Amino acid sequence: MAGGAGLGPGGPGGGFVTDGLGPGGAREAPPKGLGPKFGSRPLRLLIVGHNPSAHAWRTGHYYSNPSNRMWKILPESGVAPPWVVSCEADDRLPEEAGIGFVDVGCGHPGTESAKFTSQDFEAWAGGFYRRLERAAAEAGGRAGCTCGRCGEPAFVAFAGKRQYLELMNVGRAGRKLASVKTGPQDELPPRWPLQTSRVWVLTSTSGASALTNEARLAPYEALAEQLQGVPWPRPLECPSLGDRTQRML
Repeated sequence: MAGGAGLGPGGPGGGFVTDGLGPGGAREAPPKGLGPKFGSRPLRLLIVGHNPSAHAWRTGHYYSNPSNRMWKILPESGVAPPWVVSCEADDRLPEEAGIGFVDVGCGHPGTESAKFTSQDFEAWAGGFYRRLERAAAEAGGRAGCTCGRCGEPAFVAFAGKRQYLELMNVGRAGRKLASVKTGPQDELPPRWPLQTSRVWVLTSTSGASALTNEARLAPYEALAEQLQGVPWPRPLECPSLGDRTQRML
């Protein structure tokens, strides 16, 4: 993918840089970009996308393309509270409901996800895992965690099969997997960094995904049932704290 006179998504540091010049040489504002939205406390749920679409990159909000169904599905399924009506909710959800957002290909915008190859995922995986580890460590540290695990999200849900399948095949010895199922995952990717998070795969909310509304919604509804048992804020659960385990994160 071209990045103007600067570096494209494959450039050093994984950045996306342009020369700031539009048609006719007029200077444009730089692209807004889209980074992780983890919040400050240990999350109930972290939703993991493929990579930022061009629309999301411009707006600075996840799943912002009007054709994407994410912001309809989250409240309809019960995953998110009913006040969620648009992509701007991704700024409030981490702190107000414990729901955060990140992409495997964070910092690599592009609407046609099929153009990103398995080699791209191999290049992205290490940085993605480091982001998860760092966010969990920081959230746990702020909460006073002593066991090193309370900062991990209670659930990590991949919004689409493709990104999870690709991570399952990164560094996999022998025959590669051809598919994954939706719902809770028993097998985790090689080098998966989180020890306590329960991992799910959900259906894609992209408008290009050919699914019935019922089939698309069902995994989210199942996840919402599980999330009902996760309070917000979450209680600290360090084994060494004994009676203090109910202190809220």
